[in-house]
Amino acid sequence: MVVLLGLIFVETLFNSIMEKNYKFTNILKLVFAILFTGVFSSASAQLNGTYTIDAGSATGGTNYTNWADFRTAIVTNGVNGAVTVNVITDITESAQINFPVITGTSSTNKVTINGNGKFLSISVADAVIQLTGADWFTIDNLVIRNTTTSQYATGIRFNNASDNNTIKNCIIEFTAMSTGSTSGGAYISSSTSATSPTATSSTNPGLNNLFDNNTMRTTNTNSPGPAYAVTMTGSNSTYSNTAQNNTLSNNKIQNFYYMAVYMYYT
Repeated sequence: MVVLLGLIFVETLFNSIMEKNYKFTNILKLVFAILFTGVFSSASAQLNGTYTIDAGSATGGTNYTNWADFRTAIVTNGVNGAVTVNVITDITESAQINFPVITGTSSTNKVTINGNGKFLSISVADAVIQLTGADWFTIDNLVIRNTTTSQYATGIRFNNASDNNTIKNCIIEFTAMSTGSTSGGAYISSSTSATSPTATSSTNPGLNNLFDNNTMRTTNTNSPGPAYAVTMTGSNSTYSNTAQNNTLSNNKIQNFYYMAVYMYYT
């Protein structure tokens, strides 16, 4: 009888412990689910409001340590309102900054990057910044610096229907170009090719873009300059019935090797 009662007591105690553990386990699962959801939602939130690019602070909240982190965030998440980015520090990157189509951008959901006179410096035989379908971007008062020695150095390249963008009050400069070529790069190009600034395709590179009050220059001694200062090319299939309406105004070109402005299919 005593043995039987003992067994019943042990079984009851075991069931009680298991029930408590089950409840505790479920509580833990709920807590982790809430935390995970919160972190995931924060990490994947669409951009809206004011942000900074500041190398002095870690990426998180409304700050990005570098341009690459900002680029990843806006490409991955898109926007659901107007976005303003204030550049706080000079930044040197290891690869081109490429903005493709950004989900949510529009005439009201614009992306405005205030360079505040800081530089974005990259050594690349291509463009420092490339727009490959990005719309409604404004880049204002930024020093766009390419430090490559390559003849294909380019400042900004836009293509793949990048529309309604504005590049203004910027300095586009090459600091190490030493070889002149008639087939080299350009400060501003609408080409689809990194090595041929006059290349065209059937897709319009971009419509209604404005390049205003920019300075284009080389800074190293006796630099020959890029082959072209600016190349503007249009679609090789719709040029006869589609107006590009791209505007170059009030810009200063200080050095080039072959042609100042090249236009074809525009």
